[in-house]
Amino acid sequence: MKNHVSKWTRQLSAAEITDLMQSHGRAAMPVMNIADQFSDPHLSEREFYVDIDHPEIGSEWIYGVPWRFSETPGRVDKPAPTLGQHNNYILSELLGLTPEHLTQLELDSVVY
Repeated sequence: MKNHVSKWTRQLSAAEITDLMQSHGRAAMPVMNIADQFSDPHLSEREFYVDIDHPEIGSEWIYGVPWRFSETPGRVDKPAPTLGQHNNYILSELLGLTPEHLTQLELDSVVY
């Protein structure tokens, strides 16, 4: 079986195989590298990647929301937190550590 499938697939492009499989009601999608993903019209239309302004590196392409719901559409509108971005809030406001304790943790390289 493997030899037959291999022989058949070598004769067609990934796009041709995908179209043929999908036209027969089969879920099919080619394996894509990053360049393929960025140039794919379907992924572009679905905003698979979104351009986000990152505070440390500037413009950054990140994964968007891979699914769509009619009542609760998701969105990506900010980057992931930077290392230690929420340390003070978590350690002081939620855990009640003193400013002196936070300073010591930073000096000891426990937190950043």
